[in-house]
Amino acid sequence: MERTTVVLTGRVGSDISMHVDKSGNTPFARFRMVTPRGRWKDDGVWEELEGAWYTVKVWGNLAHNVHYSLRKGHPVIVVGRPASQAWINKENQIVSEIAIHASTVGHDLNRGVATYARISVDSEPAAPPTVTNRDEDEKAGLDEAGEESPTPTNPVSDDYEVEKVPLASGV
Repeated sequence: MERTTVVLTGRVGSDISMHVDKSGNTPFARFRMVTPRGRWKDDGVWEELEGAWYTVKVWGNLAHNVHYSLRKGHPVIVVGRPASQAWINKENQIVSEIAIHASTVGHDLNRGVATYARISVDSEPAAPPTVTNRDEDEKAGLDEAGEESPTPTNPVSDDYEVEKVPLASGV
């Protein structure tokens, strides 16, 4: 049986929500992303069209890393397979969507720069802190509890082993 894999580029369009599967054992994260759409008009001008929206789901360690690393508006690249899903909503109507079950998610470095922290495979990842707007808290000098922080907080948990990777010359 052939499995279709898609690569999407766009922006995170929602907050990242963390969940646990029905068995209670596997964490997963869910977010919406929008991919840009457009066309060249006859006069040679690029016309922006309404973007296409997708639901993205990730599981396990990737879910924790996505939850900790991505924020609404960040440019992303998502690799995964489309999967149809259906459920009955509160109005007792059948609703369906195509969700992308992602195997790889990362920042789109065509749109900015990123910092990388490697996680040790031997250690269990710590649950990412619950912070509503980490960037604003850091600018305001607040720690994870909303208290004033005398020194900037480390964005990587002490449970992780961080490997500094030197940049290649000329980069």
